[in-house]
Amino acid sequence: MTAKLRRVGSYYREQRFVDMLARVSPTTISVSGNLAEMNATINKKFTFKNDIDVWSIKDYWAAPHEFAAKGEGDCDDFAIYKYFALKQIGFPFGKTYLGTCTYTQTGELHLVTLVGPQFMVMDNLIDEVLPAACRPDLLFNSAVNNEGLFLFRPGKQCVVPQ
Repeated sequence: MTAKLRRVGSYYREQRFVDMLARVSPTTISVSGNLAEMNATINKKFTFKNDIDVWSIKDYWAAPHEFAAKGEGDCDDFAIYKYFALKQIGFPFGKTYLGTCTYTQTGELHLVTLVGPQFMVMDNLIDEVLPAACRPDLLFNSAVNNEGLFLFRPGKQCVVPQ
């Protein structure tokens, strides 16, 4: 009985999220508009918690439905969820990336969702969406999507071939 209630609750949370996504289209996503709204909504909807506390293992990259069912996770869970949420509303995979970086305040590895040629950062640390070049708190290492792996070089911007 409890499992069914959890599953129904998870479906309900997912359906509310899908309803929110229905208001967003790839042509209307912008830093000042829906992309920032989507980032803030997801950041507020879920709770940050380390994998050891959620999954009882040191590192686990949850599938979007697992993250939604638990309602909590770490940075990679947020980033993967946002990546697939953008795909769900029709944003092309070729314009979205998972970005690995180092969070300078702690020295820890961090994962974010990057969007578009300016690498707009959707991050669980802040609700605001800014270009990667405007995030001095993050040292970017790489960006990956279904088209390949792109490396950032210190002092240089990562440029994705067109």
